[in-house]
Amino acid sequence: MPPPLLATKLYLPRLRPNCVRRPHLMERLSQGLLPGCQLVLISAPAGFGKTTLAAEWAYGCGLPAAWLSLDEKDNDPLRFWHYLVAALQTVDNALGQELAVALDAPSPPPIESLLVFLVNDLLRCQKPLLLLLDDYHLIENRAIHEGLNFLLDNNPPDVHIAVLTRADPPLQLPRRRARAELVELRAGDLRFSPEETGDFFHNTMHLPLDSKDISALEQRTEGWVAGLQLAAVAMQAQPAGRQTFISAFTGDDRYIADYLLEEVLQHQTPGVQRFLLKTSILERFCADLCDALDEQPASSPASPGPVESSSSILEYLDRANLFLVPLDNRREWFRFHHLFAQLLRQRAGSVFEPQDLHAFYMRAARWHQKHDDPAAAVEYALASGDLETAAGLMGQVVGFLFIRSELTTIQQWAERLPQAVLARHPGLCIALGWAANATGRLELCENLIQLVEGVAGLSVAEFLKMEDAGRRRLPADQLGVLVELTVMRSRMELDHGRLSAMDQYAQILPYLVAERNQEPYVYNQPLVLRPPMLFMVAMARELQGQAAQAAAGFEEAADLAEKLNNIHIVALALGHLGQIQFTLGRLRESERTYQRAAEIASRHGETVSAFFGISYAGLGVLAYERNDLEGARRLKEEGWS
Repeated sequence: MPPPLLATKLYLPRLRPNCVRRPHLMERLSQGLLPGCQLVLISAPAGFGKTTLAAEWAYGCGLPAAWLSLDEKDNDPLRFWHYLVAALQTVDNALGQELAVALDAPSPPPIESLLVFLVNDLLRCQKPLLLLLDDYHLIENRAIHEGLNFLLDNNPPDVHIAVLTRADPPLQLPRRRARAELVELRAGDLRFSPEETGDFFHNTMHLPLDSKDISALEQRTEGWVAGLQLAAVAMQAQPAGRQTFISAFTGDDRYIADYLLEEVLQHQTPGVQRFLLKTSILERFCADLCDALDEQPASSPASPGPVESSSSILEYLDRANLFLVPLDNRREWFRFHHLFAQLLRQRAGSVFEPQDLHAFYMRAARWHQKHDDPAAAVEYALASGDLETAAGLMGQVVGFLFIRSELTTIQQWAERLPQAVLARHPGLCIALGWAANATGRLELCENLIQLVEGVAGLSVAEFLKMEDAGRRRLPADQLGVLVELTVMRSRMELDHGRLSAMDQYAQILPYLVAERNQEPYVYNQPLVLRPPMLFMVAMARELQGQAAQAAAGFEEAADLAEKLNNIHIVALALGHLGQIQFTLGRLRESERTYQRAAEIASRHGETVSAFFGISYAGLGVLAYERNDLEGARRLKEEGWS
């Protein structure tokens, strides 16, 4: 005699009043009722509203619906099929009677032969119906999967089966997908949109939040329904501190943490838990990077038994929908859902020893450095707390980032290193200072200059007051530092409009020659500094109304900068030179200068420097003077694009 069945497992869940309606998803699910579709799969992590969505569909699809909520005990094939028959009998009591009797035989035959009884019953019934299996991820028995595959392959066309799961089941999904026999919804489909989030807070949870707060919560939860509900519960519990809660809402909020710990983390093996915790430090990851975190054994927590490869664990996490977000179509790169990652990082801090976390961050830094991602290498070194190593890495990659014009990243690094560390890396200070100046952070640039002046033991002002003979008697290292600092300070003087000071700074030009490239220097070779210095002196002359001297300076700066491949200075110098020539009425010379700039831009690609726009605009003005209105319009557009 079969054991008694728990009737509540067969009840179609009741819908909450005022739940968010999702007609676009109902339309997707309705495609699963078309001829030829064998399976509807709703696969997503915990808390994405799978059950609620499927229940709404079942109530509204117009078909009799049979529901079965599965649990771990249902891995016994006899128990599973008894429950499935009982679910079908809530629609038609005649369904599965022969199968139920056969299951109770002392030695039942193979399940596939018994399922023939059920398939024949469904054919004789000639009644369309929908069977929904909830929490199918709890089923791990291979025999049950094989039996359900048989049922799917032989099912009558008017009987429809839907599987709700946190992990993709072994139900021959690739074959069914290729044959258009599968309709599937995943986490990306189930996320609440901003509009649905607003509907949820206003009408379901009765929380009158404004659009800004709704947007913030939607972004932080990434539309995760359970996360939004937990946030709502927390806000209802503390209405006076609602704004503070929204500002601080993260994955370590106790409601979020309790849910994720109970529903996700604690159900994983120790090895998978350790993998999740250690990789939580990574913003994005692939299997090779995850492997690199364990290049040396960490002291805790130990993972018993054989260690699984990162590749196999990632494959499992992806298949199991464990809050893993694929970042490419080949499923090589991933990240964690932000709230899940925050919880994992918080847990990692209490589980791992500080030296282990430091080791993970530094291994991530070395991996990114090796794989041509220097900015990420620096970020992980900074996160490790090893600021000396981080500063050393910055010094190695800052030139690379300058070439890529990632100046904001560089100047942000300057704000994250204490002065004591910066003082030990004067070359880095100068590089960071150039970036701060170029991004308009003049106060930060000034602080960095003063820091290096302190290291050099001499200020630029004191250096410039010295006689030339006295300067050349300075130790080579000290002279190299002060030479570049002087060029930096001249840029600061120009930015502050102190034009008269440029005559004094021009004294440095004899030191900016190729012969001194063999002498010690801090960041830029002396000759490399000459074009920007020439340009700044010429700018001061132009602003002081000394057109002839300015034009000569711009021309010299452009010629040398082109030889040294400093395209920004080329673009600026030629643009200003052409403007001076135009103002002086030397229109043919102006046009030749602008054309030269356009040819250089064409060779290097116009996008290499936005400053080439000066010359394109100048050519447009000259075309306008010739009454070439179409040419003027085209050149103006090129100059502003």
